[in-house]
Amino acid sequence: MATNSDRFENNMEIYDCVNPIEHFGLCPVCLKEFEDPVCLQCSHTVCRGCLKGRDGQPVMAFEKIVCPICQKATVTNENGLDGLMCDTFAKKIAQLSKLKSSKHNISKIRCTAECMQGRAKAVGYCLECSVYLCQLDLKVHQKVTKETHIVIPLKELISKQTNELLLKAAPVRCTYHLDVQAMYYCLTSQLLLCAQCKSSHNPNHNIELLESYLNLLTERTRENLTAYREESEKMQTEEVNQWKKMKDIKIQIGSSFDRLIYKLENRKKELLNKLDSIIDETRNTLDSHRQKMAQLDQLRELLIVKSRYPKDVSMLHSLQELHQRFQDQLNITRVEYDVPYSDIHFDMDPSIQVCLQNLGRFQVTRNILPVAVIKDPGQHEVFSPYAIDVKNQGIFVLVSGTANLIIVFTHTGELMKTIRLETQSEESVSFGGLTVTDSIIIVCVTSRHCLQTYTHEGELINMIGKLGHAQFEFNTPIGLATTVEGHLIVADSRNNRLQVFTPELKFSHFIGSSNSVPGELRYPADVGLTKNNQIVCLHQGNPSIHVYSFTGMLLNQLGSTVNSNELHCPVRLAISQSGHIVTVDRSKPCLAVYGSDTTIMVRLAGMYNEVWGVAFSSQNRLFVCDGDHIKVLNLQPFELLGRTRHSSLPGDSKRHLTATSITGNFPSISDV
Repeated sequence: MATNSDRFENNMEIYDCVNPIEHFGLCPVCLKEFEDPVCLQCSHTVCRGCLKGRDGQPVMAFEKIVCPICQKATVTNENGLDGLMCDTFAKKIAQLSKLKSSKHNISKIRCTAECMQGRAKAVGYCLECSVYLCQLDLKVHQKVTKETHIVIPLKELISKQTNELLLKAAPVRCTYHLDVQAMYYCLTSQLLLCAQCKSSHNPNHNIELLESYLNLLTERTRENLTAYREESEKMQTEEVNQWKKMKDIKIQIGSSFDRLIYKLENRKKELLNKLDSIIDETRNTLDSHRQKMAQLDQLRELLIVKSRYPKDVSMLHSLQELHQRFQDQLNITRVEYDVPYSDIHFDMDPSIQVCLQNLGRFQVTRNILPVAVIKDPGQHEVFSPYAIDVKNQGIFVLVSGTANLIIVFTHTGELMKTIRLETQSEESVSFGGLTVTDSIIIVCVTSRHCLQTYTHEGELINMIGKLGHAQFEFNTPIGLATTVEGHLIVADSRNNRLQVFTPELKFSHFIGSSNSVPGELRYPADVGLTKNNQIVCLHQGNPSIHVYSFTGMLLNQLGSTVNSNELHCPVRLAISQSGHIVTVDRSKPCLAVYGSDTTIMVRLAGMYNEVWGVAFSSQNRLFVCDGDHIKVLNLQPFELLGRTRHSSLPGDSKRHLTATSITGNFPSISDV
């Protein structure tokens, strides 16, 4: 059987690949050879003297010691630092390293045990007992310890490596017979066995010759080390290649951006030059129109003078000819401004193209005539529609004032039913918004700070809320909206917030609060919902339109600054299927279409007396509660957006409808 020394000679290349074993004899704190090494609970080994308590004080009993390497805590026993176990393996390596580094002449080292020869010449050193032994004491020592102690021959101390000395001096012993050398290894129970233990061991266990098993492990280790070397070389090669690629990519990025900047600068100059030429052409066109208008004024004055004093038939013919010239000149003047900004194409950024296109939109006014008018069928003393909601079941109109009714019409304008609202005769009741779901009708009672729910047949179901600031409490609720799933949103105006309820009319959450500052929610006048359940709120105290997510996050806003082209006193809103917003504004005498930059693009003229409620149908028809009737406007496909011709502006009106396109910088509701 091969000895431990023979096995070591065969495995030298494996030991050469790993760090020298002397490194295990160095303390990681003081970086010196171990002095009384101790093992912490985290398995790290340090010198006992390198461990300190809190604030550098000595370690007390039951005190926590923080490992200086991994910062994990070790709790001492009643003996404090002295109670920590010594790491004998590290201690042996440190002792062996000291012996190898000692400059003493080995031939002069004497026995330090209880020498029976009177301090004879030492021939070995016991790592367990830390004593030098002479030849006689060595034999006695091995007999007493049954050769279980590691004894290093002094003559091999200089010529052999530390790991070689440890392996040679530490014979492999049987697990059960410490004085017998092991010859077998049980793979099942992982035990070292001698020949006697093998014969009595469990026959079902897998037992191998120790030498064969060590050779197998050596071969596997050699293969693993070879694979590791190959993989390490591949990784190093790949690292070099990656660094080269990264360097090339950096160079490519720099050159690409330089070329891009050069192209952008040239394109910028080209676009600006083309824009300047368009401006010059437009200025020339306007100058030409001014000249034509001056000629038209002269013809008009001449026509007025001659029409007052017609003397004969020739004068009448001349007058007719002059009138025809006036009409021709007028037709020439009525041209459509179509500045060709759309001819400028910029394929790098679509938002720039949109901005250029918006430059060609002028403020124009256009008449939109109703396609139908719904009037009182004559059954009510006072018909003053205040709020409206259009559903598949019909057209629901809230008539406030002295009537306090909900009148339901068919989509053809025929009367279906009348629902009388619940009020107390001794008090004056005012109502706000109206919304209709598949099963119920919900009405805001602003004077009583609550909501009323009715069946479609007109039966009162419940009254929700009272004056206050908590959940289910309101202060002038005025606007309502419902989602497709049935969630209810209430514009709680004087509490400066929105309240959201579940389809079962249970409280869900607030948007805003009763002490909201300007710029957030400030007297919300009405609320609406888009197809993807985003909330559009109309602010009266801070005139603007805000778009929120269903959870209350502000997504976008339109208005909120002092500008003649923006909202001033909005009171109602409606949202079309295509994502456009129509608002009722008290301060403007016509209907207006706002662009994404809050500039009026189109003014919609129409005879409006007392506009309050507005609502869109699923076919994008706009229903307007105006005075004592309801006007129906066909805004599909919403062709009033874009460039149009100038037309006349009607006389005095008391309400203003604003159709706001959510495009451009103010994104479409469906895309927010």
